[in-house]
Amino acid sequence: MNSNPTTPAPSQDGRAQDEPDITREESVPSDGQDHDGEKMMEELGRDKPGQPLAPIDEKG
Repeated sequence: MNSNPTTPAPSQDGRAQDEPDITREESVPSDGQDHDGEKMMEELGRDKPGQPLAPIDEKG
């Protein structure tokens, strides 16, 4: 066991765990179409009076 309390304990592979593990995160598609994000923005804006910030696109 390590007697120095400021030194991190080694991880399973022997390296000190000083950075979080890399995880795969969902990203916005590269074509610029984020349908889930657009839907959330519409739902959040429903309770606000006035015109929408962007015109509603019937294609999408």
